[in-house]
Amino acid sequence: MDISWGCGFGGSWPLLEGEERTLAPAMPAAIGTQRESARDGEYRREGDTIWREAVGVEDLFLTADDLQPPPGHPFDLLWFGESERFTLRAGFLEISDLFGELRLPADRDLLERLLVRGRRLHPDVLSSLQWPARDGPQTVEVRRPAIVSKGAKETDPVIFLAARIDVEHLREVDDQIVVRTVDGKESSFEAQEHATGWRLTLRSGDYVFTDIHLERTESTLSVRALLASNLDGMAPGVRGRLVFDLRSHLVALG
Repeated sequence: MDISWGCGFGGSWPLLEGEERTLAPAMPAAIGTQRESARDGEYRREGDTIWREAVGVEDLFLTADDLQPPPGHPFDLLWFGESERFTLRAGFLEISDLFGELRLPADRDLLERLLVRGRRLHPDVLSSLQWPARDGPQTVEVRRPAIVSKGAKETDPVIFLAARIDVEHLREVDDQIVVRTVDGKESSFEAQEHATGWRLTLRSGDYVFTDIHLERTESTLSVRALLASNLDGMAPGVRGRLVFDLRSHLVALG
């Protein structure tokens, strides 16, 4: 497992005669002229830039142009799992892969469980970190390029809810959207629409998500959902199921 602190800059060197590959801190693979699958997404090189596809879309990851602002954001600690990237910044842990991202508040107990007990690393790996008091919900986010989406169904919160695989029946009552799930339970949501998307807020009942927010820009369609407080996004298999659920739903609507 690779561990990185802070931010770094990449360089390049000839790996094989006639082929140049780029390697940089926070990038888990040496990138040549072909698209490369890595543990946290897919990478490709275009001229003096490196692009990373993750959480459903492709973004600029690295550039050698000093006139461009550096992409990305500072982080406190970064490491890679078998098929995901873990990034600690400002008291929150972000776990991202090719398809989606889970974000949750991080404390010393969580990181000791993941790194010291889980990975058998020395406790000193956490000694330089500061532990701001953080409290907040767990969120799951998935994205799609806006160009592959027709937009008619995704931008209607009623259609979005009605099309969910766990929703058996839906009706509108006054300013509420009431859904009955496959287990027979009812929940109600309040919908707020705005120029670039909508937001669904759980007002009564129990549901896997308490808030669902869709945002559309010129390039990206994103859905961010807050997990119910009784769910643990770090439990085995939960993150993958939630990401697959949201992403499959978004793709089907598009």
